[in-house]
Amino acid sequence: MTQNRNPWPALLVLCLGFFVILLDTTIVNVAIPTMLDSLRASLDQILWVVNAYLLTLAVLLITASRLGDIFGPRALFALGLGVFSIASALCGLSQDANQLVAARVVRRTDLVQLPAVVRVGRDQPTTPRAGHHI
Repeated sequence: MTQNRNPWPALLVLCLGFFVILLDTTIVNVAIPTMLDSLRASLDQILWVVNAYLLTLAVLLITASRLGDIFGPRALFALGLGVFSIASALCGLSQDANQLVAARVVRRTDLVQLPAVVRVGRDQPTTPRAGHHI
């Protein structure tokens, strides 16, 4: 007997997770002038703040996808949200640009969310008989 689950709550949680990531990127880009002044950072350091996030994503994407296969999407999504929250606090407590770059790299390791999101979205049945042949 299969359990017929409603896919909408999972979709809502996944969309909120992606929204947080997009919001973070927007906030960093808007805050560049403030970071230049308050951290007394050079433009090169600020570029590292932005680009370290993307570089970490590119390096860990395949590894995180495999971890999603091994540990399951729910566990990885929950872990990713926890890492993101802790790393966000580290970003807020950064005293200089180098600390901020390091905290942003740690924050991007939350990308374990990404394969979990893709897998959970893929695993949701579209019909009660998804995956069954007549």
